[in-house]
Amino acid sequence: MIFGWHVVLAFFWGIFLALFLQFSELGQFLATKQTWISVLIGVAGNLGVAYFFIPWEAWIVVTAVFSASAVGVVSRSLINQHKNEKEIGDKLWEGIYGESD
Repeated sequence: MIFGWHVVLAFFWGIFLALFLQFSELGQFLATKQTWISVLIGVAGNLGVAYFFIPWEAWIVVTAVFSASAVGVVSRSLINQHKNEKEIGDKLWEGIYGESD
């Protein structure tokens, strides 16, 4: 049963997420400034759909694989975000006080 309820549910999950990212202020912020979080939400939703349709043991393995592979990408994003925030803070400090640390 390739096009069962799991595919229909996943389809509507994707539509919902796309509408959220396109038309809400928070969604637009996530899609443009915090892309990794919007991807994380999408993957979590897909894993949530899969939870109801595949055996527990298989779901745990798939979730572990996705989680392990995400560590590097999420770490990279957090490091870059911290660097960008420091640069913005330095520019603000320089603009306000005319100096930087």
